[in-house]
Amino acid sequence: MTELWYAHQPAISAYLYAAVPNFHDAEDLTQQVAVAVARDFDKYDPDTPFLRWAIVIARNRVLNHRRSFAMSKIVFSQDTLDALADAAPDQQPITTAYKAALDNCLDQIQNKSRQALKLRYEEDLRTKEIATRLSMTANAVSVLLHRTRAALAECMKKKIDSET
Repeated sequence: MTELWYAHQPAISAYLYAAVPNFHDAEDLTQQVAVAVARDFDKYDPDTPFLRWAIVIARNRVLNHRRSFAMSKIVFSQDTLDALADAAPDQQPITTAYKAALDNCLDQIQNKSRQALKLRYEEDLRTKEIATRLSMTANAVSVLLHRTRAALAECMKKKIDSET
């Protein structure tokens, strides 16, 4: 079960990040899916592709999440969720390659750029809050994040291009 989960977790996470607009909610759902997969693994039919089975679990978690946040402005239609679930298995090799490239490129980011990324994407802070924490102006943080994202994109493009 562990091997199957780790092999397919990037595709499952990609589906959840696409289906749920909030980064932290998607992370929480990824953990919930992992727990559900582990709990229900004895019900898994080895003749069925694991990713397809896990995506069904993930899709159900997204539907439950949507019900609990039905008043939110950003809610995908049922057709959109189904299309994302259908596309997820096809995207796994691409997702895995991008994740590996991103991990490698993130390792190259240093100092305030790394801190700013962590505050923005792990702690979900806004520019003004990051500026306060890093003793910078909000404009300087915006520029720093823009340049850092551009450098990450260029690094990832080079990594992916060199592998294909």
